[in-house]
Amino acid sequence: MFDRCKDFSTTMFIFIALLVVCGCSSARDAKPISQLAISPDGNEFVFRYQPEHRESSLVRFNSSTGAIQILPQPLDEVWSNPTYSVDGKWLAIGVYAVNTQHSVQYTDSRIDVMRTDGSGRRTVVPQDGLIKSIFRFSPDGKRLLFAEGSEGRLRPTGFTIHEVDLETLGISDVVMANFYRLSSLAYFKRQFAYTGYAPLSYLDRQSPVPDKYIPTANVDQKNQWAMQSNTMMYVTDAHPEKLAPYMSFDTRESSWTWQQEKEIEGLRVASKTNRMFAAMRHEDYPKDRDLRHYIRDIFEINADRTFRRLTFFNTVQFYGFDATPDGRYVAVVPDNRDDPGRRATAIYRIDSINGEAKVFEPDLSKLSMPH
Repeated sequence: MFDRCKDFSTTMFIFIALLVVCGCSSARDAKPISQLAISPDGNEFVFRYQPEHRESSLVRFNSSTGAIQILPQPLDEVWSNPTYSVDGKWLAIGVYAVNTQHSVQYTDSRIDVMRTDGSGRRTVVPQDGLIKSIFRFSPDGKRLLFAEGSEGRLRPTGFTIHEVDLETLGISDVVMANFYRLSSLAYFKRQFAYTGYAPLSYLDRQSPVPDKYIPTANVDQKNQWAMQSNTMMYVTDAHPEKLAPYMSFDTRESSWTWQQEKEIEGLRVASKTNRMFAAMRHEDYPKDRDLRHYIRDIFEINADRTFRRLTFFNTVQFYGFDATPDGRYVAVVPDNRDDPGRRATAIYRIDSINGEAKVFEPDLSKLSMPH
């Protein structure tokens, strides 16, 4: 029996059931955390914490000491999507304005870079009326990859990919395909890797495209507009003339022919080793389990484009997913609400070499939330 309440971590093997044992509050009483970032040494995490009836804050947690702190966020801002630099000294964050009615203004956003304790903050991409999201430092730490899009009817849409030079603050275009949605960005060798819903007009240069992404469109509308209905993964140079999926899967044999059973929904690239890790929807799960949703796990994408499964959560979603620059550790926050054996605030750090996992429980009761 593991005693996680006395020790900040629980050691186990990923190939057995990942159960957390503790006489603490139940998973449904805990507040979930999201947007997880792991430091290069694998010992520190920054994540978004959303308590009830409060604006969210970024929290820094040291798994070795148990130290936990809220990064000093101004009351008229919300910080989001943290990512570490390769040397672990800096964080890039999205900054969104909060108006006097306490409403977050997502189009009034910018990108800041700061030290991991929140000091030395400076703006590297100013507010320009577009939504900024998904940030990745270059391996040399001199550039930052980011996505930006406009406000759609039901969600942000029209995403493009850009790069900012962190010394000159000059911004260059990378991919201008006007994605319906982008879920991840990364540097991969001398190219760029990304996942998202690409407009098929950019894939074949012929199909018409609706002005906005409409998630409730039926199959006929999707065919008429040539809308891609599933996330695809791409690896390209800058300014590609045409997009070709890095890999794709057969669609399901059902009435929902546009839905794929397998799908890469998120991607992390270890910038020092170029190892690829994917949060992926899959069908390899215990058949005696009553599932109402697609289920997901973390896989490594091998050089020959085959997969090596790293986790066996069979979760309906991941609230957080990141990897260290050397690829040694992958950190995730799975959705544990339907599993009474796991807590919703548990961070799992998986050793991708030997399959060992540790579970960390940040003590959120220590936090003093701003008013």
